[in-house]
Amino acid sequence: MNEESPDSLRQFFDHGFQIPDDYFIQLEKILVPLACQPFERFGVSIAKFIAHEYGASVTILHNGRRDPSAYAKEFEQLRIPVEIITTRSLDTPKVIIREAQKGYQLLVMPSRRRAKWIDRFLITSVSSKVIPKVPYDVLQAYPMRGLIPGDEENVPSFEKIAILLPRTQRDPRLLFWANSLLIGKKGELHIYHIADLPALTPLKGALEADVIVKEKEVFEILVKGYASIFSTKMIPHFIVSHNIGKSAAAILNRDSPDVAIMGQSKREGRFGIRRTLSDYILDKARVPIIVHHQP
Repeated sequence: MNEESPDSLRQFFDHGFQIPDDYFIQLEKILVPLACQPFERFGVSIAKFIAHEYGASVTILHNGRRDPSAYAKEFEQLRIPVEIITTRSLDTPKVIIREAQKGYQLLVMPSRRRAKWIDRFLITSVSSKVIPKVPYDVLQAYPMRGLIPGDEENVPSFEKIAILLPRTQRDPRLLFWANSLLIGKKGELHIYHIADLPALTPLKGALEADVIVKEKEVFEILVKGYASIFSTKMIPHFIVSHNIGKSAAAILNRDSPDVAIMGQSKREGRFGIRRTLSDYILDKARVPIIVHHQP
């Protein structure tokens, strides 16, 4: 990492943002709650790659009767310090929240890919209770949609990572976690920014519109600046669309990255049941997805 932010990045943050105090997180302890279900293997791999990259220890918080030792061996093979805490509480969220307060810097939450969006509201998930109570970053790991039994063993190698970059102050965190997954920094980060067009604006000629030209210029400044900081190959993709969610899902299905990373926006509407952008993409995209939550 460069000691000083490049001039190109300063230009980006001059557009109403402030340069973050730090781009990197002091990462020493990672918490991974497990019930030893097949869908959780993807989340275990996320924690394993990040812990190996930053020399962090991992605590497996296991609630249930199944033996978690096979997961622990995966960390031990990479010489990652691992501790197993086993409990049989009937209140899993309470157990995770209590343990999460003990000096961790990251929670990796393996999550099930629900068949339908509405299931996430009809079925109260552990993650929906835990994540709002965690005072640091959470990476919610969803495996590929449509896995058949046995496919859980085929964990992606994380050489091609897609990031949906909205151009907000969350961007450095998304890039940080994506960068930490690259094997030996030989992979590629594909950075997608989708400009939202008003419904009645024709797509034809939209890229030549002054406001879109300006947004594309700022996006290119952003990617150039972050590429200098993270010393990683970043490939920018600037897209205009009338429907960001639909376009994002279609692009991810077309490009088939090993994993896509995006942020979770706040829920709106009465009772907070309005579907967010990440909800829509989780429903429509087939690729493995990491949803970043920040406190």
